[in-house]
Amino acid sequence: MLMFEQKANASKKTASQTIESSGEKILRSGRQAAVSLEQLLSAARSFLVRGKHEEAIVAFGLALEKDAGSAMAYIGRAVARHNAGSYEKAILDVDAALSLDPLNHQAYCYRAACYARLRQHDSAIRDYGQAIYFSPKSPQLYCSRAFCYEQMGLFEQAIADHTRALELDPYNYKLFYYRGGAYHRAGKFERAIRDFSEAIRLRPDYSYAFLSRFLAYEALGLHEKAQSDFVHVMLLTGGIAAA
Repeated sequence: MLMFEQKANASKKTASQTIESSGEKILRSGRQAAVSLEQLLSAARSFLVRGKHEEAIVAFGLALEKDAGSAMAYIGRAVARHNAGSYEKAILDVDAALSLDPLNHQAYCYRAACYARLRQHDSAIRDYGQAIYFSPKSPQLYCSRAFCYEQMGLFEQAIADHTRALELDPYNYKLFYYRGGAYHRAGKFERAIRDFSEAIRLRPDYSYAFLSRFLAYEALGLHEKAQSDFVHVMLLTGGIAAA
């Protein structure tokens, strides 16, 4: 069994090295006519998946030299630039992609994420709205827009988006936790406790929900209940040993 696992791991390592070597070879010869657009895009995606964002940026750039009309290459480079922290440049790439393909809902989502990182929440909300228009049944999009509303102190709008996300995915414990957080920041502690409790019911070992409910109980002066939740947090996170 051990020999089999060693051989399997060796095969995986060899395959990974082969992919990496192939990608780097394509990158070195990217401007040669023999290297196709698809080869460059494939290498760029491989770099992106492996977290080699700078190499991915270069590879997508070479792809764009071969075909300046490739919206896919602009979006890929935007993702790599976002992951590398170059949010302004990523936005420029998404702008270019949308000029070529204005119905690409993923492009709006990526640009919104960049705007959110730059704390340009108005612009992020606008782009998330466009993304939601194209994908109205995506809970993640509503959550992402809700977080931007929260950053602007627009808690009612945030709660409405979190509620819509829950309508689409009613058994997701994190969505209850997120809405509970919005209620808490809005000063609606009883509603926050209700959502944190539902998150705990769905995921009994979710320490973040216990911690947040502890803070909500404290805000209401319910110290005994708060203390009980604090003990749960310590038990779940290894802070203290169970009796």
